[in-house]
Amino acid sequence: MTDITRVYLITGFLGSGKTTFLNRII
Repeated sequence: MTDITRVYLITGFLGSGKTTFLNRII
């Protein structure tokens, strides 16, 4: 895995988790 792919997966995982967290609050 390249650094770009790794960063893309990490940001995507955090992004999806953040949206789910916000939806739970609302």
